[in-house]
Amino acid sequence: MAVFVDQPVDLQYLGFESKGVVRKYAFSRRGVKGQSHYFVTIANETLAAHRARYQDTPAICSIRLRREFAIRGGQSSLRHVLGDRCRAGRMQ
Repeated sequence: MAVFVDQPVDLQYLGFESKGVVRKYAFSRRGVKGQSHYFVTIANETLAAHRARYQDTPAICSIRLRREFAIRGGQSSLRHVLGDRCRAGRMQ
């Protein structure tokens, strides 16, 4: 399914934390209503199973977040499962 975005998403990668069996990737999104922070948590075994390289993961997460923003109309309350052992949510 193709998703088209009316407004471009200003999403910036902030970095990651390695937390044992998962990695947590942080992003900042700027919009009309201000700035919001989001994270994507991915299990290391998921990356290995899909043969994803760690250095490619921020780009993969960015694509997934942008797609979800487009589907949800840019809502800031993103919190749901993105895929196999991959979660996204708003930072507290």
